Amino acid sequence: SAVWKKELRNDSISNWKHFWGLGGRMNNEIKKMGIKSAPFFLVTDSAGTPLYRGVSLDAASAAIDKKLTKKKP
Repeated sequence: SAVWKKELRNDSISNWKHFWGLGGRMNNEIKKMGIKSAPFFLVTDSAGTPLYRGVSLDAASAAIDKKLTKKKP
C-alpha cells in the first residue's frame, strides 16, 4: 500500500482514476470486474468504452496506440 501511494503521488498524470482493491482478488469490486490476477490492465476511451482488458502490457499499449493514431473522418 505504501509503495502504491508513493507512486501515485509521483505520477505526472493526475486526472486518471486509480483503484486500490484491498484484499486483492477477494475484494468484491475486483470480483465484479472479473480480475483474476495482477497486474491487470484496463484501457478505456474518454467515454469509458473498454478498448482492452487483460494481463498483457504490450496489448494494452497497442490498444492505446491504435486509439491515439486512429484517423478521424
